[in-house]
Amino acid sequence: MRNLRLALLLSVIWTTQLETAEPPAEKPRPASPPPLTGRWQWTFAMPDGTKIHPVASLRWDGRRLTGRTHFKGGGDAPIAKGSVAGLRISFQTARTSYSATATTKYAGVIDGGVIRGQVESNWNGEPQTYPWEAIRLEDTPEGVWKWTRTLDERKLDFTLRAKVEGDKVTGKVQIRPASEDISQGRFRDGQVKFELEGKVGGETFRSRFEGRVAGDQITGKEVFKLGKQERTFDWVAERAD
Repeated sequence: MRNLRLALLLSVIWTTQLETAEPPAEKPRPASPPPLTGRWQWTFAMPDGTKIHPVASLRWDGRRLTGRTHFKGGGDAPIAKGSVAGLRISFQTARTSYSATATTKYAGVIDGGVIRGQVESNWNGEPQTYPWEAIRLEDTPEGVWKWTRTLDERKLDFTLRAKVEGDKVTGKVQIRPASEDISQGRFRDGQVKFELEGKVGGETFRSRFEGRVAGDQITGKEVFKLGKQERTFDWVAERAD
């Protein structure tokens, strides 16, 4: 009997210890970057005092960082050697002018909607370092967009010039040589949609576009109707401004 009571007592103590024991602490997870895909803008002061506002259009698929930098009057420069490690980001660009190539290296830390770090460039001859603070721009369909589609072996080039006021989207789509107004344009929760009516080969067509804006790209679908024929196409538009 005494042995039975001792066994019961030990069982109660062991069960109580299991119930009150603290769970093992979780290992801290490495910091992961917030969404990088989008447009990032900063201000750079030129030697003569004028200011330019470069933009980096970045795309991050979880493995590769790609994109371009551009500014008014300076054209585009694709980024190379893109790297993302936790909250740290780096890449570089090369621009050639008058037979000379300027290499610019960017490195910074992401803090919400801001990247803070430094830029090293030899655009003025010797490498120089400057502070870098890039602010994420809002993803919006406002601007110039281009895409191409093939219809019955005929290649069609589209150019959309869009304006956004609140959630209303207006603008024109150029399909050379014609230019047509869009209608029913809306932009909500990252999604843009609008309708377009025009002519192809003398016949009237109607299209409904809907897609998600992410940085320099809109991806979605186009429902195209010509006469009694209706087809759905993938829609991928690239920013061109």
